[in-house]
Amino acid sequence: VAYALDQDTLSARHGLSLSELARRSDLAVETVRKQQRVHTYAPHRVPTIDLEKAQRIAAVLGVPVGALFCHPNGDPIGGAL
Repeated sequence: VAYALDQDTLSARHGLSLSELARRSDLAVETVRKQQRVHTYAPHRVPTIDLEKAQRIAAVLGVPVGALFCHPNGDPIGGAL
């Protein structure tokens, strides 16, 4: 799955910093940081994240994983690759 986190949304809507989200998700800060929307990557260089890790982040934020992440080609989770 591809990146989709927005630090402004994390702070404003969830009251979390990136490091706090990483701690609550039991993930490395660098793993979470790579998923931020602020980064722009060429399509073939978009960092991916394991679905299980994406689900942990989504669970901490209380949102469905599909609301935060998509496949690298932009398809929704569960969509065609």
